[in-house]
Amino acid sequence: MLSTEHFTTGPSIAQPLHDNLLEQLNDNATTVRSSTVLSHVEDTYTPGDRLKAQSRPLSKRQAPRKGGFPCGINGCQKTFDRACDVKRHSKTHLDRSERPHKCAFCPEGFLYPKDLARHQSKHTQAQGTLYCSFPGCTSEGFSRRDNLLRHQRKQHPSSDSSS
Repeated sequence: MLSTEHFTTGPSIAQPLHDNLLEQLNDNATTVRSSTVLSHVEDTYTPGDRLKAQSRPLSKRQAPRKGGFPCGINGCQKTFDRACDVKRHSKTHLDRSERPHKCAFCPEGFLYPKDLARHQSKHTQAQGTLYCSFPGCTSEGFSRRDNLLRHQRKQHPSSDSSS
């Protein structure tokens, strides 16, 4: 007959098998070896398991370095915690013509495809130009609404034309 003492290995076990479950196993003539139960219990997560696992790194991301990683471009005083951040930042120093995403209509280049798409819309949407409604304003128009609103806010602060 099985008993609960076969299933406890010490204080780390959260819950031993209940007597009624053991009785049911015995009634069905089921034989459970203690080695089977022990291997199951050893694979079961217990709250202390996280403390044991801290010997391996939790993340593959590079740890911050004291003093940081400085930008290697002359005149740039920025430092970053990780080498990957410096690499991403260094792309901002590229000349517009050296950037990877090129405009099909002009020599401009962009770091990200979304910036290229926004830029190219000004070449293809001439009919969508937005104009300032302030009387006497000589602006040439804007391809984006946010630029029109910024213009109105800075050039005509007393007018309430931010519609």
